[in-house]
Amino acid sequence: MPDRENNLGIGATLRSKREEKGITLEEAQESTFILKRYLEAIEEEKWDELPGKAYTIGYLKTYCRFLGLNPEPIIASFKEREKSERKTHQDFQKKPRSGVASSKKMQMVRTFLFVCVAAALALGVILVFYHYNSTMLPDKSTTVALQNVGDNTADNQNFETEAETTIEESSSPPEPPVLSITLLPEDLAWVEVESEGKTIFQGILIPGKRYLLRSVTPITIAGREGNRVKFVDQSGNEGYLAENSGEFARSFTP
Repeated sequence: MPDRENNLGIGATLRSKREEKGITLEEAQESTFILKRYLEAIEEEKWDELPGKAYTIGYLKTYCRFLGLNPEPIIASFKEREKSERKTHQDFQKKPRSGVASSKKMQMVRTFLFVCVAAALALGVILVFYHYNSTMLPDKSTTVALQNVGDNTADNQNFETEAETTIEESSSPPEPPVLSITLLPEDLAWVEVESEGKTIFQGILIPGKRYLLRSVTPITIAGREGNRVKFVDQSGNEGYLAENSGEFARSFTP
């Protein structure tokens, strides 16, 4: 396997194995819950079209297992190439370009002086404003949080995702009701969580883990195979995100 991967490359190795098994990209998408465009990006090694390094490693692990391949050599090769490309980019950035080094240095000096002047002016404005306004408190608060509270086994840690956005609130308004949903996947399932039109989580839920979603605004959970994901809300009500397999969308309010 290592020799084959070194000769063909990561994407070519996976594509060759898929074609050898007679599996189409559509069939791979249905079984792995990885979008077809991401599978194509992996096989063509267009890493910048994938959502990020952690997702890429998780997709590679899932795809390798689906094709009956050992994921460790593939992931090790991906990390090595990513590290090598990053080092090459850093070396290029450090290397001075002929004919422009002195002008670039002068430009940096001008920029530094401009920033200093701007900072001094801004500080003056802040001091004047503070003199006439003793307190400045925000008048609106919004809290949307997604926290993975499952175990932290090495085999699944690449799928764990945390995303949290918090704006501090004034102590005077009453506390808003908080929506709390715990997801308990019984099998792999792809979901996307939205709040106020913004995606706060998108990825594969791993069986055996618990995912906690907390929000003061309504949320919508959409994806595939919701009948594989059990939920429990803050009131103790429980059920499944969907009754049947296939695509689904379900909304929850605080």
